[in-house]
Amino acid sequence: HSSFTELAYLSVEYAFVKKLTWEMAASYGFYQTYNHDIRNFDVQDHIFTLRGNGRGTLFDTPVFYGASYSYDYLLFDYKPLQQRHSFRPNLTFVEGDNNTTVLQYTVQRKQFYPEPVVSEDRRDAINHEVGLVHLLHDKENKHHIKAGYFYDHEFAEGENWDYRGHKLLAGFQYTFPWKLKLNADYGWKHVHYLHNNVFFGVMRKETEHSFNVALFKALTENLTISIEWLYRNNDANLALFDYSKNIYSIGATWRF
Repeated sequence: HSSFTELAYLSVEYAFVKKLTWEMAASYGFYQTYNHDIRNFDVQDHIFTLRGNGRGTLFDTPVFYGASYSYDYLLFDYKPLQQRHSFRPNLTFVEGDNNTTVLQYTVQRKQFYPEPVVSEDRRDAINHEVGLVHLLHDKENKHHIKAGYFYDHEFAEGENWDYRGHKLLAGFQYTFPWKLKLNADYGWKHVHYLHNNVFFGVMRKETEHSFNVALFKALTENLTISIEWLYRNNDANLALFDYSKNIYSIGATWRF
């Protein structure tokens, strides 16, 4: 299927504690898509977040630390699809002018609607993910290359959705004159489900490749326009989950 889609995202944040070396803030985000040709694919999401961030040193290395809790409530075709609680602590090590390493752990509690008739197909789950990303950049952070690895394990209530996953990512950013910025990212994820699927009688396996290229142009201090291309291919041993898609978008972002 193909469709012309409009997407809107609004986020507001209030920093209620702001000290020299740390701060705390709360935010709300609203996400909405409007698909002109396939209206039953409209997505709406409400995201509430509480975060804290600070900075210090460890063995003379600058360290940024933080944690966030978020709750989001997702609707598909304006019907409840998922609610999710997420907790993400992270550590960032700044190793000189040109190297930065980010360590991150995420635990999520997911609840899906409606509940399936077959108990083995229940998607409610707890997911644990841990990984790191390393960036090699210039002193002004205008250009960088990056690479990372993440491992996650989904503990689902239904055996159809229990899995272990490995994800690799790589990308770069290049800033041209005239406040023009190019970002390109590649992602590879292999997912191995741990039990025979109750409907197909085999273990599900998938490998996903994704490419994302975006060009940003800052028109003012507040307004940025962008052109973006996203390609995603999911190679699965079960035809039901095998797909590829292309998304082309033009956007504008206003910060105040």
